[in-house]
Amino acid sequence: MTAEEEDNPYRSPSMSSGVATPFAHPPVTLVERSWWRREFRVETRVRPVTVVYNGRGVGHEEVLVDGKVAVRKRSWIWFVPHFDFEVDGHSATVDVAVWPWFRISSFRFVIDGHPAYEEVTQATWDKAALTVVACLLALLGTVVGLWYLFVEHAR
Repeated sequence: MTAEEEDNPYRSPSMSSGVATPFAHPPVTLVERSWWRREFRVETRVRPVTVVYNGRGVGHEEVLVDGKVAVRKRSWIWFVPHFDFEVDGHSATVDVAVWPWFRISSFRFVIDGHPAYEEVTQATWDKAALTVVACLLALLGTVVGLWYLFVEHAR
């Protein structure tokens, strides 16, 4: 470990097997990890602060600091990948990447330029992915059926 890594109070241990791993130093703790939501407790020098990423908004995503909107962005076509905000005077960012089957593929929480929390999910064909594929196939079947009904049948 380099001297710079040792001085980083927000450092994170190496990631393995796609499991979310909070960093070793206790200032940030993952409180809740659920579908499109991550909640953290950040121990600042002044007081503990709750930071929540919420990707469940209809047409928007947001980051809340102690229940108040710190940053909200519209997401018309796809999910917003980057959020800048402050946590009790500390600069913070959240970076989110999303699989096409609507699962978070990576999530990174950075405070003062130091990674505080990271998770990486391996690409697996889980139930959500199979559901999306099934819906797309059903949609394709519907389109082909309607084409046959209105185009081929009319001849």
